[in-house]
Amino acid sequence: MLKSHEHEDWTNQAVGIRFREGFLWLLSLATKKVTKSISTGSIVTKTEAITQIEKEFAAAKYAQGAGNDGMVRVCARRAAGIAIGFWLEKVPRHEWRSDALGRLKNVHLDESMPKEIRDAASRLTVKITRQFTSPFPTDPIDDSKTIIAYLLQS
Repeated sequence: MLKSHEHEDWTNQAVGIRFREGFLWLLSLATKKVTKSISTGSIVTKTEAITQIEKEFAAAKYAQGAGNDGMVRVCARRAAGIAIGFWLEKVPRHEWRSDALGRLKNVHLDESMPKEIRDAASRLTVKITRQFTSPFPTDPIDDSKTIIAYLLQS
C-alpha cells in the first residue's frame, strides 16, 4: 500500500509525463502544419525557412530532454526537409517528392551533391530499430545541420 506522500509523488510524475507528451504532440502538430505549407510549393523567404527550421530544432531539443529519440529524428528530418524545400525553389527538381523523408532520399541519390551531404541524408533515412539502434553511430541533429548549412549557403 502506498503512503499518501508516495502516491502524491507518483501522481505528480505521471501528470508531468502526460504534460510533456502532450506538449510534444502539440508542438509536433504545429511544426507539421508549417512544414506542410512550405512543402506544398508555397514560396518562402530564407528568413521564414530558418525560423521554421529553428522551431524544429527547439522541438528536437525538447524531445531529447524527454528521452524521445524517435521524435528527435522526426524533427531533424523535418528541419532538413524545410531546407531542401527552400533550395528546391531555386533549383527545381520536379520529380522530387514533397515530404521530408522523400526529399532526404532524393538528396542521398543526387550525385551532384557532395558525398558528406549524401551520407548525412542517408543516415537520416535509415530505419532505426524499436530500441533506436542504428547500424552506425549517428546524431540526427548534426546530420540535419550539415545538410541545412550546405543548402542554405548554395
